[in-house]
Amino acid sequence: MFLPRFFTHLFFLLWLGSLFSATAFALWQTQGKTVLSLNLLLLLLWVGNQVVKKNKKKSAIRLSRSATIANVAHIRLSRSATIANILAPIHWKWSQTLTNVLFLVFVIFLFWLANAAMVFRWGEDVNFAYWLPSKDLAAYSRYVEMLLLTGQENYHCLSANYFEAQFHGCSPYHFYEFWLAAFFSKLFGFQPLTSYWLVTYPLFYLTIWCGAMAVCEYAQVRNYRTTNLLSFKNLASFSFNATSVLNPCGVVPTLWARGLFCLTLLLVGGCYFPAYQVVPFLKGTEYLHNNTLLTFGLVEPFLIATFLLWKQRKYYIAFLALFAIPLISITTLVGVLGIGVAYMFWHIIDKGYCRRKVKIFLPFAITMFLLIIAIVIFYWILGIQQTAIFSFNEVLPVYAFRQFSWGQALWFLGKGIFIVFGLYLGKIALLYLPFVLLAVLLQMQRRGENIILTNFSMLYKFFKLGEYSLQPHRDWWQLNFSPFLTILFCITLLGTAAMWLLQLHPDSHQLLTNVLVPFLNLALAHFFLVGFLQKKFTRSLTFIFGLLVVYQFYFSILVKYSQIKEEELYSTTYLEKISQLPAPPTQRQQFGAFLYGKEFYPHNLYSKGSRYNVPATYLAVLPQFYTVINIEIFDIPTSPQPIHQLFESRSLANSEFYQFVAKQKRNQQFVSIGQSQVDCILHYQLGFLVLSKQAMIRPELQKFIQKNSKMTIADEKSGEQFVVLYE
Repeated sequence: MFLPRFFTHLFFLLWLGSLFSATAFALWQTQGKTVLSLNLLLLLLWVGNQVVKKNKKKSAIRLSRSATIANVAHIRLSRSATIANILAPIHWKWSQTLTNVLFLVFVIFLFWLANAAMVFRWGEDVNFAYWLPSKDLAAYSRYVEMLLLTGQENYHCLSANYFEAQFHGCSPYHFYEFWLAAFFSKLFGFQPLTSYWLVTYPLFYLTIWCGAMAVCEYAQVRNYRTTNLLSFKNLASFSFNATSVLNPCGVVPTLWARGLFCLTLLLVGGCYFPAYQVVPFLKGTEYLHNNTLLTFGLVEPFLIATFLLWKQRKYYIAFLALFAIPLISITTLVGVLGIGVAYMFWHIIDKGYCRRKVKIFLPFAITMFLLIIAIVIFYWILGIQQTAIFSFNEVLPVYAFRQFSWGQALWFLGKGIFIVFGLYLGKIALLYLPFVLLAVLLQMQRRGENIILTNFSMLYKFFKLGEYSLQPHRDWWQLNFSPFLTILFCITLLGTAAMWLLQLHPDSHQLLTNVLVPFLNLALAHFFLVGFLQKKFTRSLTFIFGLLVVYQFYFSILVKYSQIKEEELYSTTYLEKISQLPAPPTQRQQFGAFLYGKEFYPHNLYSKGSRYNVPATYLAVLPQFYTVINIEIFDIPTSPQPIHQLFESRSLANSEFYQFVAKQKRNQQFVSIGQSQVDCILHYQLGFLVLSKQAMIRPELQKFIQKNSKMTIADEKSGEQFVVLYE
């Protein structure tokens, strides 16, 4: 038995607590210069909505002659219908509470263990106790580090903000997770990598799992009319209906059965197979493969909260939870606006269903409009002004028509759109193909069709998308993908223009991975959840689904482990010697510089983003050092493609060393690149250098190293040298 709404309460406490902690800490650390400050705008809009509703109810009381004491009491009680109602006091039963808590502790330990295995070496006779983090994990922990040092919320958090005020300002990214990790690091004194990977992300996993349990709790106590699972109404209103009877026998699954099944839901997502690497079209699909163990883990709690709040008829709060998503990850903005368009479209064409909710349409539209305006004004006023930033002149249509003839420009744009829909959406479709085939087999088996697919009429009906567009059916197992695809198209509709920038902004694919894929995962998870609880699966299909889930878990761990192995380039002796170095006497000397040679950049600067793709990831686990600055930025090959050169020019201009040389040239102090490298080290008071065996070291720098080096640690395995410059 479940303690009533135990996991629902816990989910909202975790979700709201994380959101409040990150927002409050970011506001304090940046003195209000954070995009999370717009959460206050959403809060203000909610308060204003409540005031308007309160005034309308007062007017209704005055005008209504039949208002009795009971009516007035009911209205007064309804005024307090806020998020606090969800967290209302519950009647404790200690035996049930103990069962819930014990299982909760087990789940927390499981999540922590999965991440800890990627950080600590266990059972090995070595003094260096860490696995080296992947480049992304190392970069993200550096973001946390620099947020604590500088309080500057922008791309240059790796080091530039610390040295030069010209890099200050705000830029859009997914800083929510960084601020939350920074909060835990400040509160408990954790190392940034530890706070980010062993506290923040297990917290995300736990929140999502509690959200899945909350959905189960809600399905347990509510009665719904059985409708088409993928009906237009249900999808557009986030109303994935469960049934009044959870299985034919009317038996509610135990806590352990339901809890373990919710764990499997965290692994449901598009299936990636290593064989895809040999197919050019499918290369890179690994980056689109998403489940909770591989994705950011930021969006899912907000989607679950939107669902639960909507189901409890707290529509406006649900919309606010939805609109908070772009504030935690800006690349989801166009996807969320697409959901807004889908809702308004559904609201207009389905008036019969929405008649009782028509009053929410105007507040929803106003809130969406104000959010867009607020984000634009925020980055217009507080955005980075002095270094290279994204410009309207770099928008793909503008760039194409300025650089090419009309015919060439149209071909250029058409090719860009094909890349978006042909490659990314096509790849996502293939990633979900195993689950689609499983659903087809299930549908055919329930209808008594031949499993071997000899009867093509079923496939014809399955792919005839427009057959049952808006009509609900009694048999909710009737698969109707036409409205489902309509919603997905609306999600990406507004993103089409932004996705034209795919070749300019390497993170623009996150529109799909951060919004579209979680939406698909939730729909897929619900489909199998209801089928599991109602025991509609046959043994063979249950076995197939189980194999897919096991494969998902295996592949997720394999990907993480392979990312870690990519960083195992150094000997243990080398890492031990660096970790035993004393801390530099000044904070500036905790930074260093690197030269790694052209081989470090496989093709050109575009293929190796210089913002966070830096070597020496072992620095992320050493508390006495921060990060390294690229002082070979002028030696990196550039791409021959003009579209890539735009991105490369911004990367160059946003480099510390590039700006340092540009300042020298303006002041007529520039002599040579080699001398500028020496001047940069002295000006910024850098404490160490990281040199690979392929590095091209100019004579001026070579003389400087010979004169100022206090110690050089060489690695026999990688050929890297760690040159200590401080006493």
